[in-house]
This record gives sequence, structure tokens and C-alpha cells, in this order.
Amino acid sequence: MDIEPAVLMIIMLVAIGLAIGLIYTAGQGSLGSPLEKIKQVFRNASQSINPGSSYDICADYNNKRISQKDFETLLQSMYRGNCRINSTTIQLSFSLKKEDFNKLLDGMEIGDNGSKVFYRYDMDSLGIGAVIVKGNAGTYPLKMYDKVELSFRGSPDKDIVIQLKEEGCDPYDQNCESMCSYMEEICDPLCYQNGQAENAPCDIDCVDADRDGNITGIDQDGICDLDCYNKNYDPQRAYDPDCVAKNKDIFDGICDPDSNGVMDGICDPDCAMNKTICDPDCNGLEYDGNPKALLSATCYICDRTCNGFCSMSCKKEDNDTDCLGGFHGFNNLTECCGNGKCSTDDGEDCKNCNKDCPAQGITCEDLGKVCCPAAAVDIREYGCAEKKNLSEGSSCTCSGQCASGLLCESDGHCCPKGENWDSKNNACGAKYSFYLLFLQVNGNIPDFEQKAQKAADMWTSISPLSECPERVKVIALSGKVCSAPSQQSYCSNPSVGLQTLQALGACEKNWPELSQYRNLITRVIGVSPGPYICTFGSGAVFGYTDLGGKYMMSCEGDIQATATHEMGHTFGLCDEGYGGKYCSGCASGWCTRGGISCGVGIDCCPNKPEDNSIMCSKDLCGTGCSEAMAFAPTSYSHLKTVLNKYCQ
Repeated sequence: MDIEPAVLMIIMLVAIGLAIGLIYTAGQGSLGSPLEKIKQVFRNASQSINPGSSYDICADYNNKRISQKDFETLLQSMYRGNCRINSTTIQLSFSLKKEDFNKLLDGMEIGDNGSKVFYRYDMDSLGIGAVIVKGNAGTYPLKMYDKVELSFRGSPDKDIVIQLKEEGCDPYDQNCESMCSYMEEICDPLCYQNGQAENAPCDIDCVDADRDGNITGIDQDGICDLDCYNKNYDPQRAYDPDCVAKNKDIFDGICDPDSNGVMDGICDPDCAMNKTICDPDCNGLEYDGNPKALLSATCYICDRTCNGFCSMSCKKEDNDTDCLGGFHGFNNLTECCGNGKCSTDDGEDCKNCNKDCPAQGITCEDLGKVCCPAAAVDIREYGCAEKKNLSEGSSCTCSGQCASGLLCESDGHCCPKGENWDSKNNACGAKYSFYLLFLQVNGNIPDFEQKAQKAADMWTSISPLSECPERVKVIALSGKVCSAPSQQSYCSNPSVGLQTLQALGACEKNWPELSQYRNLITRVIGVSPGPYICTFGSGAVFGYTDLGGKYMMSCEGDIQATATHEMGHTFGLCDEGYGGKYCSGCASGWCTRGGISCGVGIDCCPNKPEDNSIMCSKDLCGTGCSEAMAFAPTSYSHLKTVLNKYCQ
């Protein structure tokens, strides 16, 4: 290759050269068709499913909310052995009574036409071709929003076992379902009774009569639900203004914190005396809603705190996170974490706002779940997912899903602490020891993850790490870009190199996506889009680093060779075709000063100019070296010494 020499930053070492659509319904599923017609429908549905095809309905429906028709098709497919997996977990969008479910099975000719159906939570597989329902007690063994696991097991004849994993909500049955309080746009009327407390969470969908998402005086309907009148914060900032109206003439010791800053037309005497809650209806004037002419002084103090309240005195310059632009009405608030309301519409969940989600003072663990937004089936779960108690080797999303003593490692498997998933042996055991982080610099790179993996494979295959490739972990974030100075400036201003390496360090330290790898990353490779880093004359720079450092840069175009070459530098190897000279004071006979000059050397090198060496990107100084995709003997011997610990 032809090159044009240039004086570059001394501490930098450079590589140079030329340039089935699911139906989501919510009904009770009446069974009004004649029995024979139902049977024929399911015969036809069953025949339309080809057991020999690649489609697996059980796998497709797993972890999804399904309609009654989907549920019936799923049962039929499982009973006929058309599922390649023997269990699937679903959420119901309907409810079934026992008699309805029995008729349903009779119509599908399952469970001996419904005669072998057992509703026993303590019963396991019988091996007689039965249907065992381990569901809710009472009239509705299967209820809306229930999460159930369907499994097909037993011998000699397999049974379908339907087991309740998480109780749902049916607002149409004869019970007050507390889970309905956590469901949007659903009100269980049996949980909303005048003057009664069912010890269920307050349901804003019951209290909010005009369905605008806010509680005001318009929502008074004559029903005082005592579950919505207390001293506790509610996840949806719900309270019942009818209860306030009922007690407007007395001090009853209750100032509901969810009424903070809400104009409902009634002054709560207890709130008027509260130093942290503002009742704007307590304005010091006597009227029907404020018979004692009480004044709530708190309304006139801007607290500059995210708490779901903005004082009338708040100005833009106060930077109150509840009203960043200043006061524009008690209900015109800016969403912020800490206001007591988990706003899923604004992306809040248990992970990024545990102050509010799933509810203030309540954790996912309190609900028998684990905080894992990526595994949550529905946005209304506030990021809480089912705690599965997964065994070693099971696929996982978060560590809380794994059994005690196991963690969800970076490849998504439950493994003991300190171990990782060995994909070759399909077992835990391989422990990553060498972490390679690739970062896009100043722009997105097509197929970045694949290119990073190929570069890592090249380095691993020709270095001593080839003896333990399973110990190398590659991290490449295709969705993030690290900002650094323009790389074209490097050829004319080598100080850009130091600034860029510092920028790589800042991205590694500050990006939350890398928090799980903190203090584990061995080397960081920044990748600049394009065929080279920068050009000078007829030459080009493909990459750079500093000797023995952690951070390096490579161009996208020659990433495999360049990244491997720069990796050698970070472990002490010197350029063999330039930047140094032969010397007698070093064991290798070769010393360096960096850059691309000839005949100048200060520091001893562990390697020397050799044939077939990746550290000889170009013989500028007539050292006699030649380039190849391999580490020559002195280079390999040195790397063997410094990399040996990663294979132990």
C-alpha cells in the first residue's frame, strides 16, 4: 500500500493505509347454539389445523390475552396432540361458570364429553383423559383476566390441567373483585357501596363518574365508598368527594392525601388544618361547601417538590416539577416521578419510577410479583411480572424470575451467581472473563452487532483466547451512539484522539444500559462509520489507541483487522513497521516511541518486527516485517503471558 507520512500524536498508535391475529374480547361467552352445531364447528376448526405444519398454537398463544374462541381452539388443539409444547400460560378475557364450561367441553368432545371434569385445586394429573380445573373457588372457576397455565400430562391417557396462576377480575359475578381496582376502565359495582368498606383498593373507575381521569365535584353521585376515603395514597390519586361532602361540618380526623390540590366544591375541615395538603375549596370564605369559612394556608406555598400538587403561588422560575411552567390550574399538572400516580401513559413503571409504581408505598413483591417490565404481559401491570421461580438453565428476562440462588445472566438464562450460559453445552458453567464492548461513534452503523461479533471472533481466533472462546463476552449496543469529536480532524489534530478515548470512557460509565457490566468490561472499541478514521494526503488512518490503554478506535470498513491490531497495542504490543527502531537495550531488540516516525525509540517492546504479523500494518521504515492476519511468535508469546489469566 502507498502511504504518505505524517507527524501524529506521539502517545497514539495508528493503523494506516489507503484510503393469526388474536381477538381481544371481554364477554361472558354464552352458549346458545345447538349442541350438534357446536360439535361440528369444533370438528371443522380442528381439521383446519395441520399437525404437520410448523405452526404451534400453544407456543403462539403463550403469555397472551385470548378470547373465549381462542381458548376453545387451544383446548381442542392440545387435546388432539397438535401442540409441540406441553404447557402454555394465557390470560383470559372472559369468565365461565362451571355449568357453562361443562357444556363447552361436551360440545368439543373433550374430557369424555364433559363427564370427566374435576374442579379440585389439590388434584393433579389422573392419566384418564380428564380435564382438571385448579381455578377459583365458587361459581366462576375461570374469571376474566385470570392468568392460567394449561398443561397436557399424565399416563396412560393425558389430562388437560388448567391451573390458576394469578387471580383476575370479573365485574359481572357475585363477588367484589379487588383486582378490578387495578384494571383500567373497569368498575366492579359490588366493590362500590355507599357507606361500606370492602377492604379493597379504591377504584377510580367507580368514583370518576364523568370518566375524565380526574376527581372533581362533578363526580359526586351520592355514594360514599369508604375504601376511597382514608389517609393513604392511592395509585390513581382516587378519593371519593361524596365522603368529604358527608363530613364537611365535622373534624373526623381524615384528610385524604389524594384530594391534595383538587377543587371539588367542598372544604374538608381536616385538610384545612393540614400543613402538607392543600384544599383549594378552603378559601377563607363562608359558603355551602365551606360552612366554617376555613382557610388552607398550604395552597399558597410553592413547595418545589414532585408530589402531585402545584400551589397557586408557583411561578415558572420556581421549577416545581408538578408545574414546570408555573401554576395553570390544580388539574393542569406535569407528570413527574413522585407524585403518587403511576402514569403508564408516560412510560412510568416499577423500574424507572418505583416511588409511584405499582403504587406509592407498594412494591411488585407486595403483590406476589417481581419488577420486570420487559416480561410484563400488560401495561396495566405497571412493569410487575409473574415470579416464576425458574430453575437453573431456564430462559428468563429478570433475575427476580429465577429461583433462589440464581440470577438471570446476560444471555437470558437462570444461572448461579458467577456463572454464565454455555450455549455449546446448553448448561450453566461458562464464566465470562473477557468483556469486549463495541460502541458506535458519531453515527449509526448498519448491521453493527454482526460486524462487532466478527471483529471479536477475529481477535479471539488468532490470539491465545482461542483456547477459551466461551469466556469472551461481546457487547454491542446498536441503538446507541457515543458522541465524540469529528474523526476526520484526527489527522490534522492528534489531540482529538485523546478526547475521543475519553468520550468512550464517559459513554461506558454513564450509559444505564451498561450498568450490569460495570467494572467487568475489559476493552472498549469505538467504531466510526465509513472506510477509515481520517485521510492525510494519499494515506488514511484506520484506527488508533494508546499503548496499554483500555479504549481504542477503529473504522467500520476494516474493523476485523484494525480492531485486532489495536487490541494488540492495548496489551503492550508495538507497531513493527514504523514508530520505533532496533535497539540493544531491550530483550526483544525493538523499542518504540509511537506515531509513524522511523529511527526513534524510547520504550522497550515485548515484540519485534517479524514476517506474517498483524502488528506490521505497513513497513514504512524498512524493518523487514510483513503483514498477515496472525500474531507472529514474539507477539503471540507476549499475549500468551498477559491473556492466560482470562482462560483460568
